[in-house]
Amino acid sequence: MTYETVRSLSAMTGLFIFVTLFIGVLVFVFWPGNQKGFDEASRIPLDSDDFGAGGNNGR
Repeated sequence: MTYETVRSLSAMTGLFIFVTLFIGVLVFVFWPGNQKGFDEASRIPLDSDDFGAGGNNGR
């Protein structure tokens, strides 16, 4: 195998892996059963009971 062959095979393999990973993430995000979990996670900052944490820099 020459360097060019190994380089092109590596590039194609990496591209295939990243495209597959990207499609997998999109499927996970837009899967209808995951909406409840995402809605709960989006409300976490609003449910905080620590009202004085913002203005006193942790003192």
